[in-house]
Amino acid sequence: MAIKVSGTTVIDDNRNITDVENFGDSNTVYFGNGSNLSGAESGISTFVASGAISNGDTVIVNADGTVSAVTISGTTNLTAENYIGIAAEAISDGATGKITVIGGINTAQSGLTTARTYYVQNNGSLGLTSGNPSVVAGTSVSSTEIIVR
Repeated sequence: MAIKVSGTTVIDDNRNITDVENFGDSNTVYFGNGSNLSGAESGISTFVASGAISNGDTVIVNADGTVSAVTISGTTNLTAENYIGIAAEAISDGATGKITVIGGINTAQSGLTTARTYYVQNNGSLGLTSGNPSVVAGTSVSSTEIIVR
């Protein structure tokens, strides 16, 4: 099995994502989806962008461990397995930036209906109906916030 470490994120061959944080001198390691973290960085991981990503874009992980915005260029780059979260800031091509990952709350949205499941559409937008492939983005907790799943 191959493991890729990027910042505090570990990705295995099956693209299972785990956030890992090492706090202070206690060397306590927390595993999980960000729920053991607190504050603004809870559920946030850093990645290197392949192509520019806008704040709030849905994001996929590429085979080389970089991330890209979900787009359609002839066909969508979204698969049932490569969605990892939503950009927590704008990221330039080749730069390192923050992605809200599983369990984190992304606050860069607008017009969401509270308490609804949103799906990633083939063009990268969020919608209330599943696309093909069917990829759940998360659950809205306000008109501007979504818990990433």
